[in-house]
Amino acid sequence: ACQEAGGCCLAAGPWDPARQVSTAAAAVCNSTDLTQKWSSVGDGQLCLMHANLCLHLADDDSVVLTHFAGMETYEEQQWKVTANSIVYDGADRAEKMCLAARHSSIVEM
Repeated sequence: ACQEAGGCCLAAGPWDPARQVSTAAAAVCNSTDLTQKWSSVGDGQLCLMHANLCLHLADDDSVVLTHFAGMETYEEQQWKVTANSIVYDGADRAEKMCLAARHSSIVEM
C-alpha cells in the first residue's frame, strides 16, 4: 500500500508486548515523521537519535529497536548502508543478511 502512496520507508513500528521492545516497520515515506529520521552513529549504528533508539538484530533474527548502545561496538547494532540495501554487518551471524519488508509491514531479515 505504501508503494502506491509514494514509497515505503523504514520507520519505528508498533510496540511488541512479548519482546518488550518496539519493532521496525515499513511505512509511507514522510519527511516530517520523526519515526523515519535515521542517523548513522558511531561504527555502523542506525538510530533514531531523538528517541535514543537504534536498529538491533534480536536472537530470533527479527529487527527491533533498543536503546542506543553508546559509541562502543555493539555487535547486534552493526549495519552497513550500501547503494541499495541495509546489510547486517555484525560478526555473530553465520551469513550476511539484509533488511526486507513483509506484507504485515514488520521488518525482517
